[in-house]
Formats: sequence, structure tokens, C-alpha cells
Amino acid sequence: MLIYSVYDECVKFYNVKDDSQCKMSTAEVMIVSIASAQFFYGNFRRARLILKYGRLMKHVLSESQLNRRWHAIKEELWYAIFFLLAEINKILRPPTKYFAIDSFPLPACEKKPEVIDASYIKEGSF
Repeated sequence: MLIYSVYDECVKFYNVKDDSQCKMSTAEVMIVSIASAQFFYGNFRRARLILKYGRLMKHVLSESQLNRRWHAIKEELWYAIFFLLAEINKILRPPTKYFAIDSFPLPACEKKPEVIDASYIKEGSF
């Protein structure tokens, strides 16, 4: 609910007007994109179906309509919303000294040529 409120207020601040015939507001379209990224590994088809058949949204657009509406949203609006969400996250979560690094080098991944000692090779063993 908090995220929808932030989206809706930001859309109003940027004076984005939805057509009177729209079945989904711009904020709802943005919620579908965030839900697909966060919970469905970017699979917007699955997110759309869950939101539709789970009755989490009153009306959900078809895939092509949703895709067109996503691309019609200006970049400035996306940047503003992500900035606001980052600021809200800083306020709601206390700072920590710990952080995660997304790379984990393993020595087993290095390719090393196998060295075979000639004294261990017996004739006919291959």
C-alpha cells in the first residue's frame, strides 16, 4: 500500500493525466512492473496473471496493452519514483555496517592444465 501511495502521489506531482477510458491508472501499471521485477524475476506475464486471477487488482490490462503503457511512461517519472523509494528505504531501515557482495570467486573455477607424472603412467593403462 505504501508503494502504491508513493507512486500515485508522484504521478500526481508530475501532472500525468490518464485518459478517462483507462482501466488501469499509471500508478497501477507501475506497480505491475515492480511486482514482476521483485517477485517474479522480471516475468511480467506471470505477475500480470497473479495480480489478475488473485484479484489483487480490480482490472489488469492485456500483455500488449500493459507493454504499451509501460513504454509510454516517461523516464523522469521512473527516476523520481526510484529516488523516492530509496529515500524511504533509508528512513525505514537503520543503517548497518554490513553489506553483501554479489560476486564470490572460487579457485575451482580457474582452468589449470593437469600435470601427470610420467612415473605413474603404466603402459597399457589408457
